[in-house]
Amino acid sequence: MNKVRNTSNEAKKEEKPTGNIIASILNGSFLTKDSIINQLPFLAFIGFLLVLYIYNGYQSEKTIRELYKADTELKELKSQYTTTFSKLESMRQQSNVALKIQSVGLVESRVPPKKIVVDK
Repeated sequence: MNKVRNTSNEAKKEEKPTGNIIASILNGSFLTKDSIINQLPFLAFIGFLLVLYIYNGYQSEKTIRELYKADTELKELKSQYTTTFSKLESMRQQSNVALKIQSVGLVESRVPPKKIVVDK
């Protein structure tokens, strides 16, 4: 009969009411226990990793914004290149060159050029 009483007493000692746990968390008394104090370096390491994780998130967002800005600038420069190239091509046409040199007083030659051959 003693064995039954001892096991029931041990079972009562092992059972902790949830009210005590919640109360110790709310009033902060769980922080003064030796097990928490022994784990303090590990908790500091976990805190450092959390800060590093947050920093990494901000850096990745910054990089994504820079990539989007560079992509927008690249598209703008491509369109500017296309526009400039088409203007240059229209200016290089023979008819446009002939019109522009007439305003200076030059006339387009109607005689084709001759090839000069030099014998050595």
